[in-house]
Amino acid sequence: MLESLNDLEGNVATFVAQHKKLVNAYQELFLAHQTLEQNYQALLNQKQKAAEQVKMLISQLQTLTDEVI
Repeated sequence: MLESLNDLEGNVATFVAQHKKLVNAYQELFLAHQTLEQNYQALLNQKQKAAEQVKMLISQLQTLTDEVI
């Protein structure tokens, strides 16, 4: 009986330790996901700014072309 209780205690301790590791891993994964989301949003913002600059350059080029013609 005592041996069974010791085994059970060991199993519970192992479970608790593994659970803590799993929680820590989940927290790290969640933080990594947040970082990826922020980086993705930053890239989308850069893409939008680049698109606006391209439109402006095309407009300026069209103006210069019209002036030459």
